[in-house]
Amino acid sequence: MKYIKYIFLPAFIIASIAGLIVFRNLDARAEIYVGYMTKIMCSEHFVAGRNVEDIRAQDFFGIDPAVERINISVDSSSGKVTGNVFGVLGRSAAQYRADAGCTPAARGGVEPVKIPKPDPLPHRFEEYIRPDIQAIVDAAIGDTGPEAANRTRALLVLQDGKIVGEAYGNGFDKHIPMQSWSMAKTVTAMLVGVLIDDGRLDIHRQNLFREWTDDDRVNIQLNHLLRMESGLDAHEVYDATSDVVQMLFRDRNTGTFAINKPLESQPGEVFEYSSATTSLISHLLRQTLGDNAYQALPQKALFDPLGMSSTVFETDASGNFIGSSFIYATARDYARLGQLYLNGGTWGDRQILSEDWIEYTTTPTEASNGHYAGHIWINARSGEFPGLPETTYYFAGHEQQYVIVIPDRDAVIVRLGITRPPADPDRDLHPYFARIYAAL
Repeated sequence: MKYIKYIFLPAFIIASIAGLIVFRNLDARAEIYVGYMTKIMCSEHFVAGRNVEDIRAQDFFGIDPAVERINISVDSSSGKVTGNVFGVLGRSAAQYRADAGCTPAARGGVEPVKIPKPDPLPHRFEEYIRPDIQAIVDAAIGDTGPEAANRTRALLVLQDGKIVGEAYGNGFDKHIPMQSWSMAKTVTAMLVGVLIDDGRLDIHRQNLFREWTDDDRVNIQLNHLLRMESGLDAHEVYDATSDVVQMLFRDRNTGTFAINKPLESQPGEVFEYSSATTSLISHLLRQTLGDNAYQALPQKALFDPLGMSSTVFETDASGNFIGSSFIYATARDYARLGQLYLNGGTWGDRQILSEDWIEYTTTPTEASNGHYAGHIWINARSGEFPGLPETTYYFAGHEQQYVIVIPDRDAVIVRLGITRPPADPDRDLHPYFARIYAAL
């Protein structure tokens, strides 16, 4: 009997440890899915003001069958959205605050922030709807129901600073803010431009963080970060185990998550698009300014001067702006950002960004084969929009969020929505941009 005990006990311990490891791995994987779903539900309900059932029906299709097993609870009184799988796996929460939008990974609470209330300068676009442009815009919106391929929620066309075409999908209108995804990267770069123009940052600054002082990361410049040439091991792969989803939906501090990434190539040699890189830039802005000035910067330096009354820049649980991914704004407010670039950085009688900064951020990075610049995409070599001229540049986000700037037509196209397989952007969406350009 004692021999059975000696055999059984180690086997039981090993099996228990293995079971615990499997459970923890499943729990961590589930937490990513639940973190994603609670964050999106929180922002779409509390920031965009949409109905919970509409969000469930329209926002989580085609991702993973596991999403269907996630239990979500929305507490309107506290502004908290919680979720889990089978009650025990992947427990996560997102917290809404009126000044900071929705914060993911908020189960342990959120750090207080001091974001000023919006005080936008008056600005209204003149509307000069052209029937030919409007017909294309209406066709592009098309069917936005559950079986639709395109699912464009907003499409707006500016020319000469005037709205010449504008339409919205069912349940959306010009007052509803919508998510930026990676278009937030370009906004973060604009904030860098403000500080560089003011002399508070140097584009070639090295030794950016004390954590990098004693290794080769000390050679990474702000310029390398802006051009996605840091050399850091931070890959932009969207699955449940990847760095980017871990950082966005499970980690409480996007800045320190990115700071801890090791070097895998020499700075300036390899282009690698990465949300973690923009998180480093956002963290650097906070480190440079201090909390209060940092948290006031987007509103005071950019949103208020442009008359952007709808815009919410969301933070992580530690108080960092999630500069890679999470801004909510209306189509018209996104259009203001594109128009600012067309204006050479001026808005009314105010120079918000210098012409030098506009040129820097739209000059291609050679390591990217010329299709990326300073947190802005370039059409010349990317081939994203074959019907648009090579001088076109654009802010781009996950699932085909776009602010497309077309200098030779003095035009801006804003597209917001969801495009997922089986939809094909090249077939179902991008041809509309070429038709709009041809008609301008």
